[in-house]
Amino acid sequence: MVCRTYPIRVQNPDGGPGKTSGPMSQEISLSEIERRSGIALKQLEKTETTSTTKRKRRISEFDWTLLKKAAELNAPTDIALTFVDYISVKNQQARRFEQLTSETLQFIQEVERVAEAPVSLIATRFHHRSIIDRRTW
Repeated sequence: MVCRTYPIRVQNPDGGPGKTSGPMSQEISLSEIERRSGIALKQLEKTETTSTTKRKRRISEFDWTLLKKAAELNAPTDIALTFVDYISVKNQQARRFEQLTSETLQFIQEVERVAEAPVSLIATRFHHRSIIDRRTW
């Protein structure tokens, strides 16, 4: 199962037919993520724009209740956690699990506890080669 540290939805259409891209429990701004993580706002804005329609994404706090429900429904054997650099920009430099910030390690422990599954893959930045693999083969 794939989880993102800050869940997203596509921006609601301007003047559209009233449809939304889905509910979010605690929507927050990119400025708040910039303040928390240390990632520059311009970089966040670039990352959080859809590739095809160029619409901005809505972002929310991690929803622990939704994680619990998703884990109950899907019974994951492993979890891939993405965007841990949004917890701290320092995580972008991590290449091993123990190099992640203590706040990130605590977050991962809580995800594992709530989902009752190990976090085996951890994306440390928006790049396909920036993944910490904790699986044992």
